[in-house]
Amino acid sequence: MHEIVLYKKRNFSSIGIIVNSHTSSVSILNEEGKTINVDPDNIIYKTGINSEYFPNIDETKLELRSYRKRLEEERNSIDLKTIWECSYDPDNDIMVTLQDIINLYPDYKNDRNKLLQLVWSVERDEIYFSKDKGIYIPNDPDDINKTIERKNEEQLIIAERNNARDWIRLLQTGDLIATRQDINKHSKFIELLTELAVKGDEVDRAKEVKSFISESGLKDESGALEFLISIGLWNEDEDPVFKKYGIKKTYPSKVMNESKILLDKDVSYDRLVDISKLKIYSVDDDNTKDIDDALSIELIGNKCRVGIHITNVASSVKPDTSLDKEALRRGETIYVPEGNIHMFPPDLAGNLLSLKEGTTRRAISLFATFDEDNNLIHHEFLQTRIKINKNINYNDANNLIEKSDDWKKLYYITVALKESRIKNGAIILQLPTLKIALENTKCINIVKNIMNTPAHNMVAELMILINRLSASYFNTNNIPAL
Repeated sequence: MHEIVLYKKRNFSSIGIIVNSHTSSVSILNEEGKTINVDPDNIIYKTGINSEYFPNIDETKLELRSYRKRLEEERNSIDLKTIWECSYDPDNDIMVTLQDIINLYPDYKNDRNKLLQLVWSVERDEIYFSKDKGIYIPNDPDDINKTIERKNEEQLIIAERNNARDWIRLLQTGDLIATRQDINKHSKFIELLTELAVKGDEVDRAKEVKSFISESGLKDESGALEFLISIGLWNEDEDPVFKKYGIKKTYPSKVMNESKILLDKDVSYDRLVDISKLKIYSVDDDNTKDIDDALSIELIGNKCRVGIHITNVASSVKPDTSLDKEALRRGETIYVPEGNIHMFPPDLAGNLLSLKEGTTRRAISLFATFDEDNNLIHHEFLQTRIKINKNINYNDANNLIEKSDDWKKLYYITVALKESRIKNGAIILQLPTLKIALENTKCINIVKNIMNTPAHNMVAELMILINRLSASYFNTNNIPAL
């Protein structure tokens, strides 16, 4: 006969049917329809109930699952607290066997299903008894109370999770409208959705988050994002990447206050070298707002003096101010189709710190002198007062290179600089770039940005030059720099 038994599987009781029994092992058909070998010592309880369906595997699986379902549903029908009270002695260490517990229920003697329910409930208990190799040890009252409290908290979390899941499902069907009160009530689970939308596969507690997403019918992170937009917590065009790295379009009030003070303050040009009569040009894309570098060219005999001028941010933004700390946190201005996210507040970045046409500005200037063979023969860094003659784009610069002797000479200097770098092992990578713009109609406009024009190469070489010479200056003077 094929008897139904309870056996231990990974420290938990499971239900199965004996297929074969040997001295060293017992073959058991489990709920998944697989036959496994179990140590006889791990057989917890033989029910005396035989399977009605064995050897029909499919029917037997359903039979076992039906038993488990009923046993779980009726677990609380057994008064485990009373069993504990009958077994616990505060003055002595009491250990009871399964048979001792069965003996407390003489009325169950001839009812195998009730005995099975009793044993199942005791075996699945996590509150009143500790188990050790077939021995049941009554727990102390304090431990019992702590366990009950913990389980109540767990049940509360499960209930909150189920309520949030059902709320999300109803919102998706359109049978419910999200209210601020409901959003606040389910904020813990909305944070899970936000975490998934922001981090994707890198989300913490991935298993928990994805399980909740699946139960809620949201599929994946894109579904979570769409849901957050639908309840008004995110804008339609909000970028999850910005949230992931804490990038904000707004600035703290302290930063804005410091920015306003700088904009209202008179600029001092004391102790600066005045080169404001020098013709200085910036070369940038048409959409550049934060203009931070510019160029000048002087032909002196058979020599050429090239000026590279960088806006002197440090002369305005002092170390450890709120502005300085916020700029350090942001790192750079980010260019996106729907607008720029500035390192500094836009009014400051686009005015006092920008080399706008016709303005006088404080700058750090590198003057590099080249001989007639385009060799660098001298350079120096100066703190300067400059005036921007004109803001031009790359097309304008290309025209100047074609028509102006000054700009043509400057271009040939940068060609020589590039050739020298290549001889010294530089690798030149021409990567394609796209300019993506969002029009007023929210149509996306994509234009291929050609970066290999003479003007682009010229400006790039001059930026490499000032960086290389700056690094050399820092190294020679033991100045820490990044």
